[in-house]
Amino acid sequence: MGIGVGVLLVFLCNAFAQEELFPSLLGDLELTPQETIENITPPEEPLVQPIEPPLPALEDTPALIAPVVSPPPPAPKPASKSAASYQNYENYLDSIVALARAIQPGKDKFEAEKAAIIARTPGPKSEFEKQADYDRKIANFDKDKQKEIQNLEKKFQTEEKARLNRLRAAINYKDIQPEWAGILKRDTTIEGYESRMARLAGRSHDMKRKTEQVSEIVAGMGLSKSDLETLDRKNRIYLARLDRARELMQDYILQERAQVLGTERKKVNMSLGTYDIEKQEHELNMNDITSPTVPFDYVGKVKIPPQQAQEIDRKTDDFTVSIDYINFPFILDGKKLFPGAKKANVYYKDREFPNTGTFRKLSIFETAPGYAEWAMHADSLISGKLVPRKLDSLYAMKRELPKTAKAGKQKAPKEAAGGTWWDRNKNIVRGTFFVLAAAGTGVGIWQNSEAVSKKKDLEILFDAAEAAVIAGERQNYSAKGKEYTEAYNNLRNTETLRNGLYIGAGVFGSVGVVTLFF
Repeated sequence: MGIGVGVLLVFLCNAFAQEELFPSLLGDLELTPQETIENITPPEEPLVQPIEPPLPALEDTPALIAPVVSPPPPAPKPASKSAASYQNYENYLDSIVALARAIQPGKDKFEAEKAAIIARTPGPKSEFEKQADYDRKIANFDKDKQKEIQNLEKKFQTEEKARLNRLRAAINYKDIQPEWAGILKRDTTIEGYESRMARLAGRSHDMKRKTEQVSEIVAGMGLSKSDLETLDRKNRIYLARLDRARELMQDYILQERAQVLGTERKKVNMSLGTYDIEKQEHELNMNDITSPTVPFDYVGKVKIPPQQAQEIDRKTDDFTVSIDYINFPFILDGKKLFPGAKKANVYYKDREFPNTGTFRKLSIFETAPGYAEWAMHADSLISGKLVPRKLDSLYAMKRELPKTAKAGKQKAPKEAAGGTWWDRNKNIVRGTFFVLAAAGTGVGIWQNSEAVSKKKDLEILFDAAEAAVIAGERQNYSAKGKEYTEAYNNLRNTETLRNGLYIGAGVFGSVGVVTLFF
């Protein structure tokens, strides 16, 4: 009986708890356990802020495991164009290669997994298995395989899209200048600019090869035509900047060489010849052949008023001269000389007298190696045929493509068959220019030797005229003076022809060099 009473008491306690205690807590709600979990309203201010789920990781990157109750992750967003930064253009290309090469392993894995699924077989029919059951098993097996392959393809396409988005974001990154490191400044010597040109040429050669390799790598990665064209354009802009930087260095050199410098006023070997009372000018010969910096030999005429000429009486003791010359040295026996004289400034005491004349080539240079090329370049600078473009660093840095035909442009029938007229004949034209340059140089050298010979004859006539003056032989002086004037005019004509040949040779040679780039 005691046991029965105990059981009755336990039953009554349970009933009381179910009917009285729980209704006081839950009210009239009647929820299943699952409904209770889903319908409980969470607090407005959670104690711990929810963590934003990461973008879906690629196959080769460990993914973070989100809590089961977290909402599904959002669709992957394309990477921002400014999401990465690059130290230089080389680093930019290396990043593109790394992203492109990360695509192929994903493709290989997909193909291997797909091939493994296709290779699966359901196994042979058992002797205890009905044919109808086996046929249903085969049909279900094939359906499951197709579904698994579709799921695998969907997963691969999602991952592939993420990889391509990363690669596209890298390709479309903002404009990147070459690593100039201060080399675009005009702050060094001609030798310094030449050294920079050599470095730029080496960089251009290496980067041209690298850009071609990168283009080959990304070509088969499933990028759009627009993406490939963007990369090609960026590569060509980069290489064009290096080429323009070399042009800038060349222009800096030209600006340095075209500078006109001047010597101090000093006494030189000078003689005054016949005085033309009508033109009020003296014949003038002067030179400083042994100068350690600016050697010269000059013949011309200097304007002097009659009264001043009478006072001077052909004495040159109070005459001084300064020479304007271009900053284009010629190295002779290891010494830097500046024979590119441009203008003579003649002073009597503190007064400057205007003059006209010609600087003659010096015999000490005529047989020196490299002098003919130097003379052509110097004559072009002195005559103004060759003028600096006055470029600055902005010229090299601008975002501009070289003016060339667009890639992929279909050639015209004539071009496709045998090329343009220039393609077929450029070697002939180029050779003609070089032959003309060589011919001009050769004839110019011959004319120069003629000028040297005539100069010696001119000096003999001058000495004879001077001796006639000293001896008081007026008629003899008049005859010798006339011969001197004729010889002087012949000398001037010879020198003019020689200079014209040198300039012509320089022009033809320059045009020939330019044709090498076309």
